[in-house]
Amino acid sequence: MSAEKKKPIILIVEDEPALARILKANLSMQGFDIALAHSGEEALRLVRELTPRLILLDVMLPDKDGYTVLKEIRQQESKKKRRSKVPVIMQSARGLPTEILCETEGISGFVHKPYKLDDLLAAVKGALGRSPH
Repeated sequence: MSAEKKKPIILIVEDEPALARILKANLSMQGFDIALAHSGEEALRLVRELTPRLILLDVMLPDKDGYTVLKEIRQQESKKKRRSKVPVIMQSARGLPTEILCETEGISGFVHKPYKLDDLLAAVKGALGRSPH
């Protein structure tokens, strides 16, 4: 049996295909396994199937907004009686109202679109550093 350490999975929930590909490529280079979801429903399915280490969640999605997806993820965690919550970094082009709402929903970080890749990587590393997984 191999003692190879499993890479942490980051779930990217992004409906813009070009941005999703860029994020996937850059985070893969940082040593993460990446799963992509392009809608809220797809994200919820992947959260159940994969148990990601971190979720990068867009606010504006085609079927449900990121806040609704986040609430449903937290409900799934409660049903499973998980002691810890998966870290979630919200991303949006919206300004301050989005940040205030995110704070009340228990997120690990927020990045404004458009953002510099270094800012996103810092948020990812910060969220994973605080995660007890």
